[in-house]
Amino acid sequence: MKYLLTTLVAFALSTSAFAQEIAGKYDLEGANPGGTGRYVGDVTVAATGDTYQVLWQIGNQKQEGTGILIGNTFAVSYRQGNAAGIAVFERGTDGTLTGAWAPIGSSAMGIEIWKPDAGM
Repeated sequence: MKYLLTTLVAFALSTSAFAQEIAGKYDLEGANPGGTGRYVGDVTVAATGDTYQVLWQIGNQKQEGTGILIGNTFAVSYRQGNAAGIAVFERGTDGTLTGAWAPIGSSAMGIEIWKPDAGM
């Protein structure tokens, strides 16, 4: 029991430190599911307790989502109007997030790469 408690405390502390590092602004590059088009934009990630608010700005389109962070994996559910989906990212040692996303009901995935904004 003592080992379990120590492990949980260590995990919580390491997740908390990582959480502070993931919040911020990112430049993004992406491709739609099935390779049907490329796009660029920016993403803002803000800590909101145990979860994160994620806001995409791609051209004049805005999307919002809620993310959770476990280790180096960042999972986000998102919506834009009535459309919704999921995205999953892995964080690299340089802070870049690389991942895939899919709208609900899609049979194909898109990709996104988030690079920390230079002013971050």
